[in-house]
Amino acid sequence: MKICDLHFAACDPGRGDARSPRLAAPLAGRCALPSTNARSRPASGAVKQHGMMTRRVYSPAASGFTLAELIVVMGLIVLLITLAVPAIRAMTGTKSEEAARNTLSAFLGRVRTEAIGLQQTQGVLFFIDQATQRVAAIQVQAAPQLASDNNGLTSNSHTDRYGLIYLDAVPDRDVVYLPSGIRLQTIKDVSTTYLNKQRFQGFDPSLPGSGSDSSGQTPLPVGGVILFDGTGRTIAAPYGLRLFDATPGGKGQTDLGKLLHYSRDWPAANQVQPTVSYVVSQLGFVLFDKDQFSTAATAAGGNELEPKKNAAPQLEQWLDTNATPILINRNDGTLIRAE
Repeated sequence: MKICDLHFAACDPGRGDARSPRLAAPLAGRCALPSTNARSRPASGAVKQHGMMTRRVYSPAASGFTLAELIVVMGLIVLLITLAVPAIRAMTGTKSEEAARNTLSAFLGRVRTEAIGLQQTQGVLFFIDQATQRVAAIQVQAAPQLASDNNGLTSNSHTDRYGLIYLDAVPDRDVVYLPSGIRLQTIKDVSTTYLNKQRFQGFDPSLPGSGSDSSGQTPLPVGGVILFDGTGRTIAAPYGLRLFDATPGGKGQTDLGKLLHYSRDWPAANQVQPTVSYVVSQLGFVLFDKDQFSTAATAAGGNELEPKKNAAPQLEQWLDTNATPILINRNDGTLIRAE
């Protein structure tokens, strides 16, 4: 028998040679080939039968990841995220002094440019936002003096008869916020006369004699002020806050009064005396970690906004050691990191 006869005999037993019946059966399974007709292909996992033998056909689409492999990959992703988040926060997040410095640099630059353009004293007032408990800053300007500031004498000057500059918020300006984990205190010019000789201006939980407004909101803690004159130079000048216009035809509570929830000027015009020293605008600030300072203030007695009066030297020493001092160049307004 020829080889081709063996092939056809195995593939078609009806054509097999009667003299070689034993050759047909063993070759039957070997000669069976899958059909090339797409309509006759079995589904994945189906069983084809060819004579005495069976074979299971698998589709490549049935392959994939096992449950164990997926769990391992997901675990690695979670681990990488856990390691990356603290690093990202350290660079740009809630405790980034660099982010706070960049924010203030841009804000102070805009305020200085506007002061030069308008030839008017403008600056930045810092306060603690009640809703977010973050340090916030608002643009302020020298408010026109009222007759009550000069014992009934009208004046177009932006300072009263004792040189006090009253400040009000610039209309239609957004509040700027520092990262939530960063605190700020302004640096005083110790060569000027102050109510006290503390070198840093913190936040007063309430302004003496100003009173809360009718909104029912708690007055906001007010911090220091940085001022630029009409030439763009930083100045150390005594200032007050114009919080209420009580003159006939006046607008009542000012924009700054509404923002801070106060109903009377600070200091009150009838309380200004030539022999009294008033707060003077500052020339720089320090940035530091909120939680660490709060811990130090609690250890010294009180809290970060209201530490004990006799704890001031201890907290000033803490700021000298742990805070980052930033001074403002008097000529061009750039920020300089001090040592």
